[in-house]
Amino acid sequence: MGLAYLCMVFSIAEVTSVVAFRGCAYGLARWFYCGFTVGCCELLEYTLFVTINTVGVANIMTECRPSLVPYAPWLCCINQVVSAVTFGSAAVDTGGIDSAFVGGFAEFFAVLPLATWMFSGIESLSTLGGNVTDPKRMIPKGQVTVMCTLLATAFCTYMTAICMPPGGINVASVSAIMNGAFSAALNVSEESATVLSFPAVLFSATVFALPASNILVAMAQSKLMPSNLTKSHRRFHSNANALLAIFLVSSALCPLFLYNEDVGLVLYGISMVFGLLAYVAQCAGFIYLRRNHKHMKRLFVSPVGIPGAVYAVVVFCLTLVSL
Repeated sequence: MGLAYLCMVFSIAEVTSVVAFRGCAYGLARWFYCGFTVGCCELLEYTLFVTINTVGVANIMTECRPSLVPYAPWLCCINQVVSAVTFGSAAVDTGGIDSAFVGGFAEFFAVLPLATWMFSGIESLSTLGGNVTDPKRMIPKGQVTVMCTLLATAFCTYMTAICMPPGGINVASVSAIMNGAFSAALNVSEESATVLSFPAVLFSATVFALPASNILVAMAQSKLMPSNLTKSHRRFHSNANALLAIFLVSSALCPLFLYNEDVGLVLYGISMVFGLLAYVAQCAGFIYLRRNHKHMKRLFVSPVGIPGAVYAVVVFCLTLVSL
């Protein structure tokens, strides 16, 4: 999965070095219907991710302090406002070679979509073209650097998590996978260790809300959404109306995640479907640009080319099927 995201980032980086715009997959679409469809996929993906992260913050806080359970909806609201391996034992905790392929290929295929959560949002840097001085040069370099860094940190997180209690077999059932490492290294309780995962979850909502607002504004400027969404704040020059719309929708979805676990799982799956469709569209856009516009100047060239984009499309399509 990590290699698929790396290939996709290489593809997006090359496209951005040619044409800098807000909403990479949306901007590449050649017809209004396709542009509207792909733009909606990215928009709904990020909006649902904001909701998921908001509920995650509430769950972490209620897990640390059970007395806060009745106030979980208020914790979601507060988060929305805020958003506007030292003691490890690989031999003991990983389960050994017998745990390397639990359930065989069928189980691997079933849990494949879960791996996307580690990398979701990495493609959103291409929507920040209006926030930097030289997007054709800076965005591609930033995307590749961030992706390589994320691969390294993802590997370290994975190795640390499976080498610490509760072990590689049980780590999928815990809400904060680094609790075992924090508890052992700092000699603190499970509840206190959960607090250390709080900042990363808290600010994830902001990370997803920003590209969502940029895409919403881009669609509004193309008359695919109400034009009022393009208005910015007079003082801060931010996408005030678009951000407000994003947070209103995500806040309205929070109770569904909090009080109906089945609905929450369905919405999570829907968010992954929208995201994977957007990924496939971005790779397809790169292939179209590489094959039909070879004459356009490129400040960054994807080292994996069209084969890498095709590989990413295959992985994302398999992930869609497994959902």
